[in-house]
Amino acid sequence: MSIERLLQATVKAGGQELRLIPGRRMVIVTPQGEREVQGPEQTSAMIDQLVAPHLTPEARQGLAAGRAEWPVQIAGVGAV
Repeated sequence: MSIERLLQATVKAGGQELRLIPGRRMVIVTPQGEREVQGPEQTSAMIDQLVAPHLTPEARQGLAAGRAEWPVQIAGVGAV
């Protein structure tokens, strides 16, 4: 599944955030709390495959240092 579809599903589920953490299943954060999504635990390679096409150079540098946030336009969702 693409990151676009995952974010669309997150919004549809009432989520405000999608967390991709190696060693854990995907987590959707809603006003009621965190909700783990069914499916396999995420690996670093799986996460990289999802987000790499959308990384800005600044985001790549931030991830190399441990954390990054960057805006992306997603069809049917808007800016995330």
